[in-house]
This record gives sequence, C-alpha cells and structure tokens, in this order.
Amino acid sequence: MKLMLFIGLLAATEALNYTLAVHTHPEAKNARTKGKFYLSAINYQGDLVDFGLFSNDPREAGDITTFDLSSDMDLGRIGCFTIRTKSKDKWLFGKACISSETDVGFCHINSEDIFISRDTSVDGDNGVLAMQMCAPPLTKAEVKEIGL
Repeated sequence: MKLMLFIGLLAATEALNYTLAVHTHPEAKNARTKGKFYLSAINYQGDLVDFGLFSNDPREAGDITTFDLSSDMDLGRIGCFTIRTKSKDKWLFGKACISSETDVGFCHINSEDIFISRDTSVDGDNGVLAMQMCAPPLTKAEVKEIGL
C-alpha cells in the first residue's frame, strides 16, 4: 500500500517539458550576445511558470537555438511568454517560439528589431529590459475549450 502511494506521488510530481526555440537575428549588426536571459510563461487563467535562467551561452547572428525546460506545472494553453535580462550585452532575436507537451504553442516575430538589454538609454543599446510575447487572440470555440 505504501509503495502504491509513493508511486502515485512520483507520477503526480513528474515534470512537464517545455521548449523555447529562438532564432538570433540573421542580418542585424550586433545581434549576437553572451548575456544571461530569463524566461517565464503564463496561461489564460493567470498561472505563471518562472523558468529562470534559460541561457548564458554565446549566440551568433543567425543561430537557431532550442532550449529544453521543465516545470511541475502544466500551464495548458500558453497565453504569453516573457524574455528578460540583467545583462548589458544586448540580444536581438528575429523569432521566438514556445510550446509544451500539452500545447502546440505559438511563435513571435520581432518585426520591430527590438534589442533586449539592461541598457535602455537612447545613447546606449536603446533596448528593453523584457519583452512579453502573447499568442494571437482566441476564437470563441477556443475560449469555450479552455473553460474561460
């Protein structure tokens, strides 16, 4: 009986896999970085998963990097994700996509070429501390499907 309870607890705390795929801008000057970047995501019910540091590896212009992350929380349908930094080494990504084992996810294209950097000064990087990217609006059927 104790063994069955233990196995049940293990199954209940099994981590769920999430994937973040990021394409560092292929053409922009100074797109590469060695900075540290952090990720969080929220669902449509307002639940948040803070994945913390997801990368401090150097990235060059044009690199496509996939980050495998995990959490004990299943967000279900991911509504938004946020990439933030504490680094003055700016980063320009062209496209970022998030998904999980239970959600096909979505992609965001950085069409305005916004740098993520701790240096937000006009004379410096002119970056932003964080970027929040959200899924396209839900249809009425999708709203009903996720119980909103």
